[in-house]
Amino acid sequence: MASQIGLEGYEPLLRISTFQTVRKGLFFGFNSISRIGPELLDLVGEGAKLLLVTDKGVRGAGIVDKVLANLKGFEVDVFDEVETEPSIECAERVAAIAREGGYKAVVGVGGGSSLDMAKIASIMVTNPGKVADYLGRGKLKRCGLPMVLVPTTAGTGSETSPNVVMVVGRAKGWISDPRALPDVSIVDPMLTITMPPKLTAGTGLDALTHAVECIMSLNSSPLDEAINLAAAEMVGKYLRIAYSNGRDLRARYHMSLAAAMAGMALGTAGVVYGHSIGYTLSTRYHLPHGIACGLALPYVMEYNAIACPEKLARVAGAMGVDVRHLPPREAAVEGAKAVKALMEDVELPTSLSELGVPKGDLQELAAEVLEKYPRPNSPRQLTKEGALRLYERMWEGKIGD
Repeated sequence: MASQIGLEGYEPLLRISTFQTVRKGLFFGFNSISRIGPELLDLVGEGAKLLLVTDKGVRGAGIVDKVLANLKGFEVDVFDEVETEPSIECAERVAAIAREGGYKAVVGVGGGSSLDMAKIASIMVTNPGKVADYLGRGKLKRCGLPMVLVPTTAGTGSETSPNVVMVVGRAKGWISDPRALPDVSIVDPMLTITMPPKLTAGTGLDALTHAVECIMSLNSSPLDEAINLAAAEMVGKYLRIAYSNGRDLRARYHMSLAAAMAGMALGTAGVVYGHSIGYTLSTRYHLPHGIACGLALPYVMEYNAIACPEKLARVAGAMGVDVRHLPPREAAVEGAKAVKALMEDVELPTSLSELGVPKGDLQELAAEVLEKYPRPNSPRQLTKEGALRLYERMWEGKIGD
Protein backbone atom coordinates (compact mmCIF):
# COMPACT_ATOMS: atom_id res chain seq x y z
CA MET A 1 0.00 0.00 0.00
CA ALA A 2 2.75 2.48 0.96
CA SER A 3 4.57 1.98 -2.35
CA GLN A 4 1.38 2.51 -4.36
CA ILE A 5 0.65 5.94 -2.89
CA GLY A 6 4.16 7.28 -2.49
CA LEU A 7 4.53 6.91 1.27
CA GLU A 8 7.77 4.96 1.30
CA GLY A 9 9.52 5.67 4.57
CA TYR A 10 6.35 7.05 6.16
CA GLU A 11 4.77 3.79 7.29
CA PRO A 12 4.35 5.02 10.92
CA LEU A 13 1.98 7.68 9.59
CA LEU A 14 -0.32 4.97 8.28
CA ARG A 15 -1.25 4.02 11.82
CA ILE A 16 -4.92 4.77 12.51
CA SER A 17 -5.26 6.86 15.65
CA THR A 18 -8.23 6.63 17.96
CA PHE A 19 -9.28 9.43 20.26
CA GLN A 20 -11.20 8.53 23.41
CA THR A 21 -12.77 11.14 25.69
CA VAL A 22 -16.36 10.70 26.87
CA ARG A 23 -19.28 8.76 25.41
CA LYS A 24 -21.99 11.42 25.45
CA GLY A 25 -20.67 14.87 26.20
CA LEU A 26 -18.09 17.08 27.89
CA PHE A 27 -19.43 20.28 29.42
CA PHE A 28 -16.81 22.89 30.26
CA GLY A 29 -17.10 26.32 31.79
CA PHE A 30 -18.07 28.31 34.85
CA ASN A 31 -21.27 27.06 36.48
CA SER A 32 -21.48 24.13 34.07
CA ILE A 33 -22.44 22.03 37.11
CA SER A 34 -25.98 23.20 36.34
CA ARG A 35 -25.95 20.66 33.48
CA ILE A 36 -25.74 17.63 35.77
CA GLY A 37 -29.48 17.36 36.48
CA PRO A 38 -30.63 17.57 32.87
CA GLU A 39 -27.94 15.16 31.71
CA LEU A 40 -28.84 12.54 34.32
CA LEU A 41 -32.51 13.03 33.55
CA ASP A 42 -31.71 12.19 29.94
CA LEU A 43 -29.55 9.21 30.94
CA VAL A 44 -31.73 7.51 33.58
CA GLY A 45 -34.97 9.44 34.07
CA GLU A 46 -36.54 11.33 36.94
CA GLY A 47 -36.42 9.85 40.43
CA ALA A 48 -33.61 7.41 39.67
CA LYS A 49 -31.41 6.19 42.49
CA LEU A 50 -27.83 7.47 42.20
CA LEU A 51 -24.55 6.67 43.95
CA LEU A 52 -22.32 9.71 44.46
CA VAL A 53 -18.68 8.78 45.08
CA THR A 54 -16.37 11.30 46.73
CA ASP A 55 -14.00 11.81 49.69
CA LYS A 56 -14.45 13.49 53.04
CA GLY A 57 -12.33 16.49 52.12
CA VAL A 58 -14.45 17.37 49.11
CA ARG A 59 -17.62 16.84 51.12
CA GLY A 60 -16.28 18.95 53.98
CA ALA A 61 -15.48 21.78 51.56
CA GLY A 62 -19.17 22.02 50.66
CA ILE A 63 -18.71 20.96 47.05
CA VAL A 64 -20.90 17.86 47.38
CA ASP A 65 -23.72 20.08 48.64
CA LYS A 66 -23.38 22.22 45.51
CA VAL A 67 -23.71 19.12 43.36
CA LEU A 68 -26.66 17.77 45.36
CA ALA A 69 -28.44 21.11 44.94
CA ASN A 70 -28.49 20.36 41.22
CA LEU A 71 -29.77 16.80 41.71
CA LYS A 72 -33.23 17.52 43.11
CA GLY A 73 -35.69 14.90 41.95
CA PHE A 74 -33.16 12.07 42.30
CA GLU A 75 -32.54 9.71 45.20
CA VAL A 76 -28.85 10.07 46.03
CA ASP A 77 -26.66 7.98 48.34
CA VAL A 78 -23.24 9.45 49.13
CA PHE A 79 -20.13 7.31 49.60
CA ASP A 80 -17.44 9.63 50.95
CA GLU A 81 -14.74 7.17 52.06
CA VAL A 82 -12.44 7.25 49.04
CA GLU A 83 -8.82 7.15 50.11
CA THR A 84 -5.99 9.29 48.85
CA GLU A 85 -4.13 7.01 46.42
CA PRO A 86 -6.91 4.39 46.76
CA SER A 87 -5.99 0.75 47.24
CA ILE A 88 -7.52 -2.19 45.43
CA GLU A 89 -9.23 -3.01 48.72
CA CYS A 90 -10.94 0.40 48.61
CA ALA A 91 -11.96 -0.37 45.04
CA GLU A 92 -13.51 -3.67 46.11
CA ARG A 93 -15.50 -1.89 48.85
CA VAL A 94 -16.83 0.61 46.34
CA ALA A 95 -17.71 -2.21 43.95
CA ALA A 96 -19.63 -4.09 46.66
CA ILE A 97 -21.64 -1.00 47.62
CA ALA A 98 -22.48 -0.27 43.99
CA ARG A 99 -23.57 -3.86 43.32
CA GLU A 100 -25.81 -4.02 46.38
CA GLY A 101 -27.53 -0.64 46.08
CA GLY A 102 -29.78 -0.99 43.06
CA TYR A 103 -28.38 2.18 41.52
CA LYS A 104 -29.22 3.43 38.05
CA ALA A 105 -26.20 5.72 37.65
CA VAL A 106 -22.96 6.80 39.33
CA VAL A 107 -21.71 10.34 39.93
CA GLY A 108 -18.04 10.95 40.77
CA VAL A 109 -17.11 14.23 42.48
CA GLY A 110 -13.55 15.10 43.49
CA GLY A 111 -9.96 14.59 42.44
CA GLY A 112 -8.62 11.70 40.45
CA SER A 113 -8.99 9.19 43.27
CA SER A 114 -12.73 9.84 43.64
CA LEU A 115 -13.30 9.87 39.89
CA ASP A 116 -11.41 6.60 39.48
CA MET A 117 -13.42 4.94 42.26
CA ALA A 118 -16.62 6.21 40.63
CA LYS A 119 -15.48 4.41 37.48
CA ILE A 120 -15.03 1.26 39.57
CA ALA A 121 -18.54 1.63 40.98
CA SER A 122 -19.93 1.92 37.46
CA ILE A 123 -18.06 -0.87 35.70
CA MET A 124 -18.14 -3.46 38.46
CA VAL A 125 -21.95 -3.54 38.51
CA THR A 126 -22.01 -4.91 34.97
CA ASN A 127 -18.76 -6.90 34.99
CA PRO A 128 -18.67 -9.94 37.30
CA GLY A 129 -15.83 -11.04 39.52
CA LYS A 130 -13.16 -9.03 41.32
CA VAL A 131 -11.55 -5.73 40.42
CA ALA A 132 -8.22 -7.56 40.06
CA ASP A 133 -9.69 -9.60 37.18
CA TYR A 134 -9.71 -6.47 35.03
CA LEU A 135 -6.28 -5.02 35.77
CA GLY A 136 -4.52 -4.35 32.50
CA ARG A 137 -5.70 -3.12 29.14
CA GLY A 138 -9.01 -3.87 27.44
CA LYS A 139 -10.32 -6.58 29.77
CA LEU A 140 -13.79 -5.22 30.55
CA LYS A 141 -16.66 -7.13 28.96
CA ARG A 142 -19.37 -4.46 29.20
CA CYS A 143 -19.84 -0.76 29.72
CA GLY A 144 -20.87 0.13 33.25
CA LEU A 145 -23.80 2.01 34.70
CA PRO A 146 -24.34 5.48 33.25
CA MET A 147 -21.65 7.68 34.77
CA VAL A 148 -21.15 11.43 35.23
CA LEU A 149 -17.78 12.74 36.47
CA VAL A 150 -17.23 16.14 38.08
CA PRO A 151 -13.57 17.01 38.80
CA THR A 152 -12.76 19.39 41.64
CA THR A 153 -9.03 19.56 40.93
CA ALA A 154 -7.15 20.46 37.76
CA GLY A 155 -4.66 17.72 37.13
CA THR A 156 -5.51 14.06 36.80
CA GLY A 157 -7.60 14.25 33.63
CA SER A 158 -9.60 11.25 34.84
CA GLU A 159 -12.73 12.95 33.53
CA THR A 160 -11.54 12.47 29.94
CA SER A 161 -9.46 9.30 30.21
CA PRO A 162 -10.30 5.57 30.11
CA ASN A 163 -7.84 4.77 32.91
CA VAL A 164 -8.41 3.76 36.54
CA VAL A 165 -5.39 3.75 38.86
CA MET A 166 -5.05 2.12 42.28
CA VAL A 167 -2.44 0.71 44.62
CA VAL A 168 -2.10 -3.08 44.47
CA GLY A 169 0.10 -4.31 47.29
CA ARG A 170 3.24 -2.18 47.06
CA ALA A 171 2.84 -1.26 43.40
CA LYS A 172 0.54 0.73 41.16
CA GLY A 173 -2.01 -1.15 39.10
CA TRP A 174 -4.49 0.11 36.56
CA ILE A 175 -7.42 -0.66 34.34
CA SER A 176 -7.31 0.92 30.89
CA ASP A 177 -10.40 0.38 28.78
CA PRO A 178 -12.70 2.64 26.73
CA ARG A 179 -15.61 0.97 28.52
CA ALA A 180 -14.49 2.84 31.64
CA LEU A 181 -15.06 6.23 30.01
CA PRO A 182 -17.78 8.41 31.54
CA ASP A 183 -20.96 9.14 29.67
CA VAL A 184 -20.75 12.80 30.68
CA SER A 185 -18.01 14.92 32.22
CA ILE A 186 -18.74 18.30 33.71
CA VAL A 187 -15.66 20.46 34.20
CA ASP A 188 -16.62 23.54 36.19
CA PRO A 189 -13.53 25.60 37.08
CA MET A 190 -15.53 27.28 39.84
CA LEU A 191 -15.32 24.03 41.83
CA THR A 192 -11.50 24.29 41.93
CA ILE A 193 -11.14 27.68 43.62
CA THR A 194 -11.07 26.16 47.13
CA MET A 195 -7.97 24.06 46.35
CA PRO A 196 -5.10 25.08 48.65
CA PRO A 197 -1.81 26.16 47.03
CA LYS A 198 0.04 22.86 47.57
CA LEU A 199 -2.76 20.84 45.99
CA THR A 200 -2.98 23.36 43.16
CA ALA A 201 0.75 22.91 42.50
CA GLY A 202 0.75 19.12 42.67
CA THR A 203 -2.29 18.62 40.47
CA GLY A 204 -1.04 21.23 38.02
CA LEU A 205 2.22 19.33 37.61
CA ASP A 206 0.20 16.16 37.09
CA ALA A 207 -1.54 17.82 34.14
CA LEU A 208 1.81 18.95 32.75
CA THR A 209 3.32 15.47 33.05
CA HIS A 210 0.38 13.99 31.16
CA ALA A 211 0.76 16.54 28.39
CA VAL A 212 4.53 16.29 27.97
CA GLU A 213 4.80 12.52 28.41
CA CYS A 214 2.04 11.92 25.85
CA ILE A 215 3.92 14.17 23.42
CA MET A 216 7.11 12.15 23.93
CA SER A 217 5.28 8.83 23.45
CA LEU A 218 5.93 6.84 20.29
CA ASN A 219 2.16 6.39 20.05
CA SER A 220 1.46 10.12 19.95
CA SER A 221 -0.41 11.32 16.88
CA PRO A 222 -0.23 14.87 15.46
CA LEU A 223 -3.64 15.53 17.03
CA ASP A 224 -2.40 14.30 20.42
CA GLU A 225 0.63 16.54 20.14
CA ALA A 226 -1.33 19.64 19.14
CA ILE A 227 -3.76 19.31 22.04
CA ASN A 228 -1.04 18.55 24.58
CA LEU A 229 1.20 21.40 23.43
CA ALA A 230 -1.73 23.73 24.07
CA ALA A 231 -2.24 22.14 27.49
CA ALA A 232 1.46 22.52 28.37
CA GLU A 233 1.39 26.17 27.31
CA MET A 234 -1.58 26.85 29.59
CA VAL A 235 0.10 25.19 32.58
CA GLY A 236 3.30 27.13 31.94
CA LYS A 237 1.36 30.39 31.80
CA TYR A 238 -1.27 29.95 34.51
CA LEU A 239 -0.06 27.52 37.20
CA ARG A 240 2.03 30.14 38.97
CA ILE A 241 -0.98 32.48 39.05
CA ALA A 242 -3.40 29.81 40.29
CA TYR A 243 -0.88 28.86 42.98
CA SER A 244 -0.39 32.46 44.10
CA ASN A 245 -4.06 33.47 43.99
CA GLY A 246 -6.54 30.63 43.99
CA ARG A 247 -9.45 32.98 43.31
CA ASP A 248 -8.04 34.15 39.98
CA LEU A 249 -10.80 32.85 37.75
CA ARG A 250 -8.85 33.17 34.51
CA ALA A 251 -6.06 30.99 35.91
CA ARG A 252 -8.48 28.42 37.32
CA TYR A 253 -10.33 28.30 33.98
CA HIS A 254 -7.20 27.58 31.98
CA MET A 255 -5.80 25.07 34.47
CA SER A 256 -9.08 23.09 34.38
CA LEU A 257 -9.02 23.22 30.58
CA ALA A 258 -5.39 22.08 30.46
CA ALA A 259 -6.11 19.12 32.74
CA ALA A 260 -9.10 17.96 30.70
CA MET A 261 -7.18 18.30 27.44
CA ALA A 262 -4.11 16.50 28.76
CA GLY A 263 -6.28 13.61 29.94
CA MET A 264 -7.59 12.95 26.45
CA ALA A 265 -4.48 11.18 25.15
CA LEU A 266 -3.83 9.01 28.21
CA GLY A 267 -5.63 6.02 26.70
CA THR A 268 -4.11 6.38 23.24
CA ALA A 269 -0.63 7.95 23.30
CA GLY A 270 0.02 6.95 26.91
CA VAL A 271 2.57 8.26 29.36
CA VAL A 272 6.24 7.23 29.46
CA TYR A 273 8.89 6.68 32.13
CA GLY A 274 8.08 9.82 34.12
CA HIS A 275 4.99 8.10 35.46
CA SER A 276 6.88 4.85 35.98
CA ILE A 277 9.42 6.66 38.14
CA GLY A 278 6.62 8.53 39.87
CA TYR A 279 4.99 5.22 40.80
CA THR A 280 8.18 3.98 42.44
CA LEU A 281 8.36 7.16 44.52
CA SER A 282 4.71 7.45 45.50
CA THR A 283 4.37 3.84 46.67
CA ARG A 284 7.66 3.75 48.58
CA TYR A 285 7.74 7.25 50.08
CA HIS A 286 4.00 8.03 50.15
CA LEU A 287 4.27 11.05 47.87
CA PRO A 288 1.13 12.42 46.20
CA HIS A 289 0.89 11.19 42.64
CA GLY A 290 1.21 14.59 40.97
CA ILE A 291 4.25 15.58 43.01
CA ALA A 292 5.99 12.24 42.38
CA CYS A 293 5.43 12.32 38.63
CA GLY A 294 6.17 16.04 38.42
CA LEU A 295 9.49 15.51 40.16
CA ALA A 296 10.49 12.97 37.52
CA LEU A 297 9.33 14.99 34.51
CA PRO A 298 12.27 17.35 33.80
CA TYR A 299 14.82 14.55 34.23
CA VAL A 300 12.91 12.27 31.85
CA MET A 301 12.72 15.14 29.37
CA GLU A 302 16.50 15.53 29.59
CA TYR A 303 16.96 11.77 29.19
CA ASN A 304 14.75 11.72 26.08
CA ALA A 305 16.23 14.86 24.51
CA ILE A 306 18.49 12.71 22.32
CA ALA A 307 15.54 10.63 21.06
CA CYS A 308 12.86 13.26 20.31
CA PRO A 309 14.62 16.65 20.29
CA GLU A 310 12.17 18.34 17.89
CA LYS A 311 9.16 17.35 20.00
CA LEU A 312 10.75 18.58 23.20
CA ALA A 313 11.93 21.77 21.50
CA ARG A 314 8.26 22.48 20.75
CA VAL A 315 7.44 21.80 24.40
CA ALA A 316 10.14 24.30 25.40
CA GLY A 317 8.55 26.89 23.15
CA ALA A 318 5.15 26.20 24.68
CA MET A 319 6.70 26.71 28.14
CA GLY A 320 7.89 30.17 27.12
CA VAL A 321 11.51 29.42 26.20
CA ASP A 322 12.84 31.37 23.20
CA VAL A 323 14.04 28.49 21.04
CA ARG A 324 14.30 30.31 17.72
CA HIS A 325 18.10 30.23 17.59
CA LEU A 326 18.75 27.00 19.48
CA PRO A 327 19.48 23.56 18.02
CA PRO A 328 16.59 21.18 18.83
CA ARG A 329 18.44 19.09 21.40
CA GLU A 330 19.70 22.17 23.25
CA ALA A 331 16.19 23.61 23.15
CA ALA A 332 14.85 20.34 24.56
CA VAL A 333 17.16 20.59 27.58
CA GLU A 334 16.16 24.22 28.08
CA GLY A 335 12.56 23.02 28.18
CA ALA A 336 13.45 20.59 30.96
CA LYS A 337 15.07 23.46 32.86
CA ALA A 338 11.89 25.53 32.38
CA VAL A 339 9.80 22.75 33.94
CA LYS A 340 12.19 22.57 36.90
CA ALA A 341 11.99 26.35 37.32
CA LEU A 342 8.18 26.15 37.35
CA MET A 343 8.35 23.52 40.08
CA GLU A 344 10.65 25.71 42.13
CA ASP A 345 8.31 28.69 41.76
CA VAL A 346 5.33 26.69 43.09
CA GLU A 347 7.50 25.30 45.90
CA LEU A 348 7.53 21.67 44.88
CA PRO A 349 10.57 19.46 45.50
CA THR A 350 12.96 19.20 42.57
CA SER A 351 15.39 16.56 43.82
CA LEU A 352 15.30 13.27 45.68
CA SER A 353 17.90 14.49 48.16
CA GLU A 354 15.58 17.38 49.05
CA LEU A 355 12.96 14.78 49.98
CA GLY A 356 15.42 12.90 52.17
CA VAL A 357 15.55 9.84 49.91
CA PRO A 358 18.66 7.86 50.91
CA LYS A 359 21.15 7.62 48.08
CA GLY A 360 21.48 3.94 48.92
CA ASP A 361 17.88 3.40 47.72
CA LEU A 362 18.65 4.37 44.12
CA GLN A 363 19.79 0.90 43.01
CA GLU A 364 16.52 -0.62 44.25
CA LEU A 365 14.45 2.12 42.64
CA ALA A 366 16.19 1.63 39.30
CA ALA A 367 15.58 -2.12 39.43
CA GLU A 368 11.94 -1.62 40.41
CA VAL A 369 11.13 0.79 37.58
CA LEU A 370 12.51 -1.65 35.00
CA GLU A 371 10.80 -4.68 36.49
CA LYS A 372 7.36 -3.31 37.31
CA TYR A 373 6.71 -0.39 34.97
CA PRO A 374 8.12 -0.94 31.46
CA ARG A 375 7.13 1.58 28.80
CA PRO A 376 7.50 0.17 25.28
CA ASN A 377 6.05 3.44 23.96
CA SER A 378 9.00 5.44 25.34
CA PRO A 379 11.15 7.08 22.63
CA ARG A 380 14.27 5.97 24.52
CA GLN A 381 14.22 2.72 26.43
CA LEU A 382 15.79 2.48 29.86
CA THR A 383 18.73 0.20 30.46
CA LYS A 384 19.85 -0.79 33.94
CA GLU A 385 22.67 1.72 33.76
CA GLY A 386 20.44 4.41 32.26
CA ALA A 387 17.81 3.98 34.94
CA LEU A 388 20.36 4.29 37.72
CA ARG A 389 21.91 7.37 36.14
CA LEU A 390 18.47 8.95 35.77
CA TYR A 391 17.73 8.43 39.47
CA GLU A 392 21.17 9.79 40.33
CA ARG A 393 20.44 12.96 38.34
CA MET A 394 17.16 13.28 40.22
CA TRP A 395 18.91 12.82 43.54
CA GLU A 396 21.49 15.46 42.68
CA GLY A 397 18.89 17.83 41.18
CA LYS A 398 20.99 18.42 38.06
CA ILE A 399 19.73 19.17 34.57
CA GLY A 400 22.01 20.14 31.69
CA ASP A 401 25.14 20.27 33.83
